[in-house]
Amino acid sequence: MCLTLKDSIEIIFSGVVTVATVVYARLTWKLVNETKAQRLALTEPLIHLGLQPNKDFMNIIELYVENIGNGIAYNIRFHFVKDFIFKKEHNKKLSEIAFFKTGLNALSPNSRYLTYITSLLEDTKEKLANPIEIVVTYDSKTTKNKEVNFVLDFSEFEGLLYLDSVDKMSMLIKTIKELGDKIENATNKK
Repeated sequence: MCLTLKDSIEIIFSGVVTVATVVYARLTWKLVNETKAQRLALTEPLIHLGLQPNKDFMNIIELYVENIGNGIAYNIRFHFVKDFIFKKEHNKKLSEIAFFKTGLNALSPNSRYLTYITSLLEDTKEKLANPIEIVVTYDSKTTKNKEVNFVLDFSEFEGLLYLDSVDKMSMLIKTIKELGDKIENATNKK
C-alpha cells in the first residue's frame, strides 16, 4: 500500500492536532489546579504578631495578634520559646496573659487583639537586647497545625519617643505645672 501525498499530509495533520490537543489538555488541567489553589488561598487565615508603639506615647509598647488573611483562624495556640517579663515587681510573664495562656478559639479576618506589654523608659537596654520569640499554631478549614515563628524585637523602637510632632508628655507636664502655679497664685492672693 502506497500513500499518496494527500494521505501523508492528512496523517501529519492528524498527528499535529493530536499533540496540540494533548498539550492543550495539560495546560487546561494546570490552569484548573492553579485556580483551585488561588481560591483556597483566598479563604486562608494568616496570623500575624507584632509590636507597635502606643499612638499617643511612643515609649509605651503594645503587642498585637491579628488575622490579616481572608479566612477564619481556629484553635490558635501560643508557645513562648523566649518569654518576656512585663511586670518585674510581680515577676509576671507575657505567657501568663489569659489569651496567650489559653489560646484563642477563633479569630476572624481583620480581627485584632492588642495588649500593653511595656514601657521603654524602664530597663531599656535589657529589653533591646532580649527579643521575644513566640511560635503560633493555628488551623483553618483546609489546613491543620499551621506553625509560624515570630521574633519580636524591641530594638526597632530604640530612641523612639513620640511619633507626633507634638510631645504629649511634655504638654501634660507643662499643664500640670501651670495648674500648680494657678493654685499657688490663688492661695497666695487670699
